[in-house]
Amino acid sequence: MRYIVIIYYVLIEGEQVFETLNVNKNIEANSPEEAIGIAYNLFKAEAPDECYIVSIIPNPAS
Repeated sequence: MRYIVIIYYVLIEGEQVFETLNVNKNIEANSPEEAIGIAYNLFKAEAPDECYIVSIIPNPAS
């Protein structure tokens, strides 16, 4: 099944804090939990060290 995973994160640069979100579309997974794991690994591989995940939400793609 394909999932859309929305990752809310906080990026800290110096003394400034930026709140934003990242959407990874069309993640192939057998369950929402697997989709979260795949999205997390993709995101952390590219995220800077000053980036912290706040929430991860999977939604079945329609």
